[in-house]
Amino acid sequence: MDDVARCAVELLGSGVEALAAEQVENADGFLLAEQVAELRRLADRLEAEVLRRVRRIDDEAVAPSIGYPSTSALLRHRCRLRTGRARRMVADARRLASMPLTDKLYTAGDLSTDQVRILIQAAETEPEAFDRWEPTLADTAHTVELCDDLAAVVALWRQQVHPLPTADERQLFERRAAVMWQNLDGMTELWARFTPEVGARIRHLVDAATAPPRVGDGRSAGQRRADALADLLLGDGGGRTELVVHTDLDTLTGSAYTMADPESGGVFGRRAFDQACCDPVVTRVVFGPEGQPVDVGRTRRVVPGHLRKAVVARDRRCAFPGCARPPKWCDVHHVVPWSRGGETNVDGLVLLCRFHHTLTHLHRLAITWTGDGWSFTDSDGRPWPPPI
Repeated sequence: MDDVARCAVELLGSGVEALAAEQVENADGFLLAEQVAELRRLADRLEAEVLRRVRRIDDEAVAPSIGYPSTSALLRHRCRLRTGRARRMVADARRLASMPLTDKLYTAGDLSTDQVRILIQAAETEPEAFDRWEPTLADTAHTVELCDDLAAVVALWRQQVHPLPTADERQLFERRAAVMWQNLDGMTELWARFTPEVGARIRHLVDAATAPPRVGDGRSAGQRRADALADLLLGDGGGRTELVVHTDLDTLTGSAYTMADPESGGVFGRRAFDQACCDPVVTRVVFGPEGQPVDVGRTRRVVPGHLRKAVVARDRRCAFPGCARPPKWCDVHHVVPWSRGGETNVDGLVLLCRFHHTLTHLHRLAITWTGDGWSFTDSDGRPWPPPI
């Protein structure tokens, strides 16, 4: 924070302290009403400045560099926000970048936060039309007295630029369908058609679970949505999948890349194998030097259901600092890898969402129980996420 910004924040803090010291119980009601209106206007301007800075943080990909999977995760932890509120802030900051007139009026204090939210929703639902109509809509927002009136104007505008189709609900219901098939390369493809209300709910769930792009993440938008859909479908801890691993003794005790899942043809490296062994049902098939099976281990749940429930009861969510992913989107991670002798008991297990589970394996983070939570450190003993 530069000197000007630091000075401004200190002045704001001093002003809030002065307001808090004021005795409002016996103050004139009319004057208080004027104060409320002015404070609300200032709060909206502060919100505009917050979003301006959130946009910069997001553009610079600050969050992944200090151990957060996304800008919203950083805001949720550092600003003590609900998940939906943090995600909405990031989405609003990004959208305002493409709404120059709205952004200018908001920053100048000529639009309230609620008015801006109505315009943002219009831009999200009809982006091309909004680009053409932004001057008119922003001017309308600036001139109408009631926010509800602006919402009504925008609703009418949306109906004019994109009339809703009419269709018989029974016909729509009968057109629902879903097909799933496996390609020759082992990839599974999905095709589905849902009724409007079911489709809206599914899109909302997938959008909410889809991670935003970040530095070092080479996934396309489609790949990130596929990962989010897989998280939603496979997220219930009560239904872990079975993983059959073919390996030899040298590979099992070394680091070669010859461990494979025969169902999919997938080949695993040591890191992926360690992570895969944390929380599925595992069957091992060990081959001798001539390629013959010499040992078929019994299928076993590496983390039995009762132990998973105990870990969930203790950790309640992803244990990585600042993360609030719920248990249904988490794996039970062995503090010491199971394939290297880690014990499967409550003390040796920790709940991690799939992002932080992968991050822990990639960076070989050490995890230690401190008595009131888990601490994460890298190989040099530095804490994760690093302090700002």
